[in-house]
Order: sequence, then structure tokens, then C-alpha cells
Amino acid sequence: MIDELTSSLAGGSRTVLLRKAIALFSPLVVKALPSYFHGITSLAQAEAWYEKMTSDSRLLTVSSKDTNELLGFVFLSIENNTAHIGYLLGEQHWGKGYAKECLSGLIGWCLADAVIKVLMAGVEKENVASAKLLEGLGFTTYLNEDRSVVFYKYQLSS
Repeated sequence: MIDELTSSLAGGSRTVLLRKAIALFSPLVVKALPSYFHGITSLAQAEAWYEKMTSDSRLLTVSSKDTNELLGFVFLSIENNTAHIGYLLGEQHWGKGYAKECLSGLIGWCLADAVIKVLMAGVEKENVASAKLLEGLGFTTYLNEDRSVVFYKYQLSS
């Protein structure tokens, strides 16, 4: 299940979400993500991350349909009808098909939104699983200058 978060989430719900986020942000999970994902071990650090994410991008939660457990996050930075996407899942949720389900749901969510025309995703060359996932969902490689990251593109509409 994918839900969008806003900076207006408050009180106990926000605290619970931030504590769950801290538990997900292991060094291996955030390894390929920007520096502001690294070293988040306190509620204050998680709060700063949350404020940054909800002000700079659209932040979505990925939760289990059955248990409502937080599995991870998707983040969208949108510019000129193109959404640059990032995603993370907690280590304990890897290899269970959640990423495929999540990104399939994201594609459907973007199609329904009708504003986003293109999805772009960058994957470190060593992250073969994410590359295969994107290719399996119909993303195609996109030319880039960086030799350590491969960019993928998904055309939602023309």
C-alpha cells in the first residue's frame, strides 16, 4: 500500500512513523542514498530528515496491505512532468517481491495522477537486483555521464 505523507502529519502518529523510519535506515539500506539519509539514529535527526523530504519532494510510505507494517519509502522529485524516483525497503523486506509491487503501484499511482509523464531512476551499477527490477517493469536505460550509476527511464505518456 502506498500513501503520501505531508509535513502536516503531527503528534503521536508522526513520532511512531519516525521511530519506524529510524529502524529501517540501516547502513546497508541507505548506502546508495544521499548523505541526509545516513546516520539517522535519533528522533531529532529523523525529524530533520522528514522535514527535508516533505519540503523538497513528495514522500510516500510503503506499507503491508495485511499488517499495515511500514516496509519502506518512495520519494519523488518532480520537475517539468518528470519524476525522479528513489525508494528504499528495510533489509528484512528484501527479496520478497515488495519492491516490484511497490514500483508497479507507483506506476499506477502516477498514471492516475496524469501530471507525471516520465519516471527516472538512478541505480548504482553494483545493484543488479534493482536494475533487473526496473528493466522488468519496462524501464529502459538512459544515457548518462556517471560510470558508477545507471539511469533508467519509464515513459508514462507522450
